Amino acid sequence: MMVVMRLWRPGRLAVDVAVSVAAALVTAAGPWDRVAAWLPRGVIVPLALGQGLLLLARRRAPMAVLAATTPLGVFMLAVGYPAVPAIFATGCAAYALAVYGRRAGGAELAGTLRGAAAVLLAAVAVAVAALAPGARSQPGAWGALTIGALIAASWVLGYALRTRRDYVAELRDRAARLEAEEGERAARAVVDERLRIARELHDVIGHSISLIAIQSEAAARSARSNPDAVPAFLSRSCRSR
Repeated sequence: MMVVMRLWRPGRLAVDVAVSVAAALVTAAGPWDRVAAWLPRGVIVPLALGQGLLLLARRRAPMAVLAATTPLGVFMLAVGYPAVPAIFATGCAAYALAVYGRRAGGAELAGTLRGAAAVLLAAVAVAVAALAPGARSQPGAWGALTIGALIAASWVLGYALRTRRDYVAELRDRAARLEAEEGERAARAVVDERLRIARELHDVIGHSISLIAIQSEAAARSARSNPDAVPAFLSRSCRSR
């Protein structure tokens, strides 16, 4: 529950809705007259809305969103819809998979490789769909390769952004740790200085007390052996002992 609330913070929710609406508008903006004649022209609207709604879950389930938007894009390409609006949502899903499809611990590399493999399959699928007989644009081999490369480039862009964010976060954590360690060293230095001063005071006081005891003993002996060499008040004090 806390994870869902964190992922659906008001700011993120606004961004998710904006991306979904933008994807739906871009998908629906293509010329509908290129769709195969056996399909009703209005079929693009539910397809565009479906792709836009799927992108709402791109943070929580990016792999599932890519798996759902790719067949829709492939279908739209295969029936003659223009490439860019047809695969726009798939490109957004590939980007989201690179940014949000991370895994913790030692499985992070495996998760990245699985994401790259999924995006590669999606890129191949849209490239093949662009060469389907029903695709009216017929971009040719290089055009189909370019369409597939757009999907792969979306993932590469997202991966680069995620890597940069991780690097910046690591630098911030390192700076915070260094600052904390510096504060601990300063506190330890203060404690060590206080202990040093306390030891020096202890030594000085102990030396002074020892000196007093030695002088007192010497005065007592002098008072007994040579009373005239000791002041009168010391002599009386020593004799009273």
